[in-house]
Parts: sequence; structure tokens; C-alpha cells
Amino acid sequence: MRIGDYFRQRRIEKNLSEEDVTCFIGFQSSMLYDFETFDDNDIDGWSVEEYKRYCSILEVNQVDFTKVAMQDMIDMPLASIVKKRREEKGLSIDTLSNLIEYESIIISNLESNNYNDVCIDFLKCISKELDIPLKLIFEKL
Repeated sequence: MRIGDYFRQRRIEKNLSEEDVTCFIGFQSSMLYDFETFDDNDIDGWSVEEYKRYCSILEVNQVDFTKVAMQDMIDMPLASIVKKRREEKGLSIDTLSNLIEYESIIISNLESNNYNDVCIDFLKCISKELDIPLKLIFEKL
């Protein structure tokens, strides 16, 4: 489950509209919509106070959600986790390759359980771009 989906479910469970939440937080509804619907990383424009108010109104511990995105993938092999997260973000292998500045064949190899050309720096880039905890990546190698 994506983080944005988790927060949207919490909002719905509490019978709160997007307007209710954005009025409480104090920003545009498009920012909340983007986070809950499309890009679960799209809180980079939020202030810390806005994020705290968001968690408060939904009664979510500020750090509890950090494990949500990976809970359904804990038992999956690394290749499957990388592919699933890439697809959830709507990235092709070529697009991801451009973003992290590594050749697409290395990503394809990783997604095929072939770690021969994989270096630590590459794994750090994959971790950052796909929001996969680096610790989990190393546990799966």
C-alpha cells in the first residue's frame, strides 16, 4: 500500500472530506489530492507544521506510516520489490535509468534477480528514488 493511500483511508474512516482536512491544515486542496491520489512523495512542499496538523487530524502517529509502504512487500524478493515500486510510481525502466543516472540494463538485471553489475551507489539511488529503505534492500541481497 502506498503511503498516500494509507492516509486517504484514514481520512475516509474518520468521515473527513478533503476540504475539512485542507481547512484544518491550512493549504490548497490540490496538495492533499496529489499526495493521497498520485504521488506518495508529494509532501516535499509541506511545512513540518502542516504535516503535524495532518497527522493530528487523522490521529496518525507521525512515524507510524513510515512502514506502511513496505508492509505488503516484506516477504517479497528484492527484484519483485523494485519492480513493484517502480510500477507504482509509473516509471519505465528507461525513465528510472535517467533519474538515477545508471544504465537501464542494470535495472533490468536487478529486476531479474541478477545482482552481478549492482554496486552500493546504485542501490542507494534505487532506495532513494523508489522509497525503499536501504536496510531492506541489503537484507534482501
